[in-house]
Amino acid sequence: MTRDNGDMIVRVKSTETGTCCKSCGKTITKVHSLNKTLLLNHLPTFGNPVYIELQPIRFQCFDCESHPTTTQKLSWYQIEGKCTELYAKYIINLLVNNTITDVVEQENISYKRVESIIKKFS
Repeated sequence: MTRDNGDMIVRVKSTETGTCCKSCGKTITKVHSLNKTLLLNHLPTFGNPVYIELQPIRFQCFDCESHPTTTQKLSWYQIEGKCTELYAKYIINLLVNNTITDVVEQENISYKRVESIIKKFS
């Protein structure tokens, strides 16, 4: 999908069939619900921003007494930086010859977001 301003949004769904319970660590596969939709920065294409839209799956553990739910976390994105791992590496590379303020202006993202990406890589 392309927005009127040229931004591209790519909707994806997880093909993973489970996750690890946050309480006991066992693999759980019983789908409970979908978590809130994430809009993640991805690598720009032809100078236009690209976003990945993902609704993570919540799984429920029946081995734990309180039957907690755990939201699936996929390896290719950073929840803290609200971006894909590729975009985070792209931002780190931009910082080689630029200040954080330069990158914030160039990518139209917040200073705090850039800081959280840096923190992940330090």
